[in-house]
Amino acid sequence: MIISYRHKFTFLHCPKTAGSSINMALVPHLGPRDILLGSEDERLTANVRPNFRARLDALQLRQPLSVFAALGIGPEWQRRVLGLQSKTYRGCFGPKVDHPRAKQVQAFDEKAWERHFKFTFVRNPYERTVSMYLFLRGKSEAGREPFSAFVQKLIEGTGPLAGWRELADTWPVYASGDRIVVDFVGRYETLGADFKSVCDRLNLPHPTLGHMKAAPRYDFRDYYDADTRKSVHRLCEREIDYFGYRFEN
Repeated sequence: MIISYRHKFTFLHCPKTAGSSINMALVPHLGPRDILLGSEDERLTANVRPNFRARLDALQLRQPLSVFAALGIGPEWQRRVLGLQSKTYRGCFGPKVDHPRAKQVQAFDEKAWERHFKFTFVRNPYERTVSMYLFLRGKSEAGREPFSAFVQKLIEGTGPLAGWRELADTWPVYASGDRIVVDFVGRYETLGADFKSVCDRLNLPHPTLGHMKAAPRYDFRDYYDADTRKSVHRLCEREIDYFGYRFEN
C-alpha cells in the first residue's frame, strides 16, 4: 500500500495481484514523506533504504531500539525500521497493514483521499485463492493442508488463517458497500497495459514490472472440486459478478 504525497496518488494493494511488483516499480519515485507499507523483503533485497517517513514512524514507538534503528545504527537497522513502521499503523489499518480497506485509508487522511488519484489491481478470485494457498504453503500450517480444507478454514477465519480471513474477499479493499471508491481498477490479466495507464496518469516513466513473488505456472482449476468452487463464489460474489470473472477463464 502506498500513499504518495509527492505524486498525489494512493495505491490500495489487493493480495496476490502483483502488488509487490507494483510497489517496487514505484518506490524509486517516492518522496521523503510518502508511506509505503509492505514488500519489506523485496526492499531489503534491493537495498532500498527506509525514507524519512519510515524512520519518523519508527520513532513513534519510543523504544530504545527504535531510536538506534531510526538513526541507522546497529545491524539489520533497515529491517528493524520497516518492522517498527508497520507496528505504528496497526491501530489504523489492522494487523495486515499492507492490505488496508478503503474506508480505513480514507479515515487515516481524508484530505489526501479526496485529492489523490486512487487505484488498485484485481484478479480472478478463483485464481487468486489458489495463489494465496500456494504462497502460504510452508509459511503456515494451513498452507500444508489440502486445498479444500484451506478454503474452509480461510472462510471461517480459524486457526492460523484467522488473520487472512478479511483478505479472502478483496472487494472492501477498493469499495464501500456496493460502490467502487477508487478512480482506476486495473486487472492482473492485463497488468502491463493497465500499469502503463497508471504511470501515464501520474506522469511517471513506465518501469518494467518484475516478478517479485512469481510461482511456477499452474492451472488453478485443477485445485477445485464442486464444493470449493461454490464456496469461493459465495465469498467473492460481488467481485466475480462486477468484473465478469468466470471459473472457466
